[in-house]
Amino acid sequence: MATIAELQTKLTVDSSAFNRGMENAQKSVQGFSNKAKLGFAAAAAVVAGGMVTAVNFLADTMQDAQKRMSELVDTSTRLGAGIPELQRLQYAAQQSGISIGSLNGALGKMLKNSAAAAAGSGPAIDAFKRLGINAQEFVKLGVDQQYLKISEALRGIASPAEQALIATQLFGKGGIEQLSLLKDNVGALITEFKGLGIELTGPQAKSLESYGDSVSKMGSVWEGFKNQ
Repeated sequence: MATIAELQTKLTVDSSAFNRGMENAQKSVQGFSNKAKLGFAAAAAVVAGGMVTAVNFLADTMQDAQKRMSELVDTSTRLGAGIPELQRLQYAAQQSGISIGSLNGALGKMLKNSAAAAAGSGPAIDAFKRLGINAQEFVKLGVDQQYLKISEALRGIASPAEQALIATQLFGKGGIEQLSLLKDNVGALITEFKGLGIELTGPQAKSLESYGDSVSKMGSVWEGFKNQ
């Protein structure tokens, strides 16, 4: 039978072991808690980072679209041409390897020179005569139909040298570059673009331009949230 001294010794040993176990358990729980907090913080950071990345991607995409819309609206205003008509020609130009900037510049020259020819002056008078086009009737057409009419008439000219002369008289120095499109089937390319169903009206283009501004601002807000 255990003596009182033996029982006290055993109780002391067991208590020490129990206390050590409790301390270890407490440390484990605390460690888990700290790791959990870090885990949740990391997860939150990942989620927030993913949201910022997604919003920034959307903002970048919309900024690109907004830039294109702004340029389209500005060009339309500067040339006095309809947005749908410009879209059709820009699509046709890109299919022929001509940049939108080059096309826009050439259209500006064409509109200026054709207006002068209709008023009885300028080098385009000779060009219209060679093409068999009435300048006074020509200026009444939409810009895409003007370009199409020149293209159709120019393809009836056999001499490459004469084609180049006419293109220069109508489009200025950029006329030579336009020949690759002018000698193509512009009408078919315009019809192809219409069939894509992506043609915008003036109000739609301006709405997209404004929407791009809003998404760009949203990207800035999310960027600020990420840095907090």
